[in-house]
Amino acid sequence: MASNEQPLPSAPAEPEPPAPIDAPVVYTDMPATFTEFLWEVLLGSPKSDTQSQPEASVDQPTTAATTDPQPPGSLFTTLTSWTSTLAQVALHPLLSPSSPTATTNTPEPALNTRTRTPSPPRPATRLSDLPPVRLEGRESKLVQDPVLTRAWAERIRPHLPRRYRYAERWQLIFSLEQHGISMSTLYQRMQMYTDEYCSGPQSCPTLLLLKTSTNAILGAFVTEQWRQNSGSGTVKVKSASPSIGSSLMMMAAGERSFYGSPESFLFRFLGHNVVETHPATQKNDYYQLSEADFLAMGSGGESKFSFYLDGDLYQGYTSGTPTFTNAGPLTPSADFECIALEIWGILTE
Repeated sequence: MASNEQPLPSAPAEPEPPAPIDAPVVYTDMPATFTEFLWEVLLGSPKSDTQSQPEASVDQPTTAATTDPQPPGSLFTTLTSWTSTLAQVALHPLLSPSSPTATTNTPEPALNTRTRTPSPPRPATRLSDLPPVRLEGRESKLVQDPVLTRAWAERIRPHLPRRYRYAERWQLIFSLEQHGISMSTLYQRMQMYTDEYCSGPQSCPTLLLLKTSTNAILGAFVTEQWRQNSGSGTVKVKSASPSIGSSLMMMAAGERSFYGSPESFLFRFLGHNVVETHPATQKNDYYQLSEADFLAMGSGGESKFSFYLDGDLYQGYTSGTPTFTNAGPLTPSADFECIALEIWGILTE
């Protein structure tokens, strides 16, 4: 007999309880370290670490069914690992990409491994630190009574323009004892010196020194070459000496015959190794004047020169002019007789 009873309906399946709110979310595809993340970004695949993950054995193949994947951890764990890696990079700036994990036992290479070349010595900044001046070109056998000595050269040196003070070589250009009494020879030797040692006539510093019959020594420093100019006018020169004449007419070119620079100055040697200098006043530009039969420096309204020497290199005179600061003669008497004359070139190179 068939039964009419209906089977009882089965109870509905209870839904799975939701995951706890505090359960950590696991990211299975996120790199475990910041270094692996960099390799994955740069190379497109995570860098394999053969030391931390050895290769699987051939005899024991791994399958998804038998081997469970090991999650790298939670997001908090991953960020902590990244922070640790960043700290290691900051502490070890020489960390190589081939060694993601910094090894504290590896010594850092030395930063200064190159051999340093010693720097050249600094140039002397004081004259006292410089070597003494070398006076070159003088033949001691021919010159018995030199005008310029090394001691006087060191006394003149501080009075030179700054760019000439540090020159260590002074070359003798002309000397009465060594080259004879000739104005033309003086000009010829000056030209030879200028061609060999100077960049031009306007850049040829020289010192002219002479000794008088009374053993007075006076001289001049000029920046341009002493050269013979051809005059085209007349200049009246006054002198108190009858031997020179009260009114001496000379061929000159007036103001156009003068040349030189305001760096020129006159000087004389005094007792106790003292050099008295008379620089240019810059009231006019009558610095140098040289013709076939005379040398002169400085001039003024009375047609007088501060320094004058005739073509025989024997008679001369000095006087005060507006060009330089000497108010009167540089010798005990205005007129003098020259017994020794020297011209020295200052070699700046």
